[in-house]
Amino acid sequence: MDTEKVKTISRGRHALNMALQKQDDETKHVTFCTDNCTAQNKNWVLFTACIILVNEDWSPESITFEYFQPGHSFMKPDSIHGQIGKKWKRTSEVLDYGDLKRFTKSSNKLNTIISLRARNFKLFTSGCTQRNKSSSIPKLKDRKCVQFRKGSRKMFFKQELEDDEFSEASILKPKFILELPETVRSDRGINTKKEDIIVRDLLPHMTPRKRIFWMNLPSFDDL
Repeated sequence: MDTEKVKTISRGRHALNMALQKQDDETKHVTFCTDNCTAQNKNWVLFTACIILVNEDWSPESITFEYFQPGHSFMKPDSIHGQIGKKWKRTSEVLDYGDLKRFTKSSNKLNTIISLRARNFKLFTSGCTQRNKSSSIPKLKDRKCVQFRKGSRKMFFKQELEDDEFSEASILKPKFILELPETVRSDRGINTKKEDIIVRDLLPHMTPRKRIFWMNLPSFDDL
């Protein structure tokens, strides 16, 4: 058994918890190769989640994010998105979630569709201390690689991907407790006003079977 097995994943930010739980026992180090989008892939909530998750008993020994820079090669997910877009344009009707899953899977024979439920998501929040001028916490936009290690509350980082050594910084509030947050308890659903328009204008043109999805879809009102 290779005890130093490394699993590399592209763009895992939105399903971090699920992605880590689905790794086999031999995977000791997980690397996410992702774009340099601060809002999605480089933020304090995500990094708080990483420190919590890497310190779980079932988690890998390390979680690493390597951020692509201008001039780096075209990413595989971009190709997948393009294939799905082309398939969508050639599809006459997409009436419910079942249609969406079928044409997404058929756009590439290697595609696997995983449907996530509310229970698959955790309500992570930032546990990081506030950065100020005298702080040792680095600016996120300048980091090309960040890493989180089992047994540590720190963030390890590189200025450049080619750097040999990691620097480190304590980013969590001293009293922040490393524990998994609550699970999302219910589906958010679709805005009620949008649902009313769909039911009024589109459902009359659908078959009874296709209407089931929309009639059972949870809804909410904007505050």
